[in-house]
Amino acid sequence: MKCFYHQDRDAIGACKSCGKGLCSECAVDLSQGLACKSRCEEDVQNLIRLIQNNIKLSPTSSNIIRASRRSGVITSGFYIVLGVMFAGWGIHDEMSLIIAMGVCFATFGVISLVRVLRITSTHIPS
Repeated sequence: MKCFYHQDRDAIGACKSCGKGLCSECAVDLSQGLACKSRCEEDVQNLIRLIQNNIKLSPTSSNIIRASRRSGVITSGFYIVLGVMFAGWGIHDEMSLIIAMGVCFATFGVISLVRVLRITSTHIPS
């Protein structure tokens, strides 16, 4: 790649803002990226700050997995409780359809709980 401003010179890198190739005379090293001297320095400094802020604010993947696990356990628990309530109501009033619904809800809740625990336990670092 050749320098955008000096076609006869090899580029040492590219500007982080505009992407143009830069030779050593045209480049300013801002420690986390190169910028066109007197042209893109402020833009590259703003980009570097933006990237640093995003890194600080972004949640780690383990936090996302933990939150997913919590919500999955809560949802599964809800289905299990709902299933037990329906089954109890069906048994009390002798309604086989309500008993069947309760068993289905409870079974779905147990299966969901097992899946959530199995999937998230293999992905959360200790």
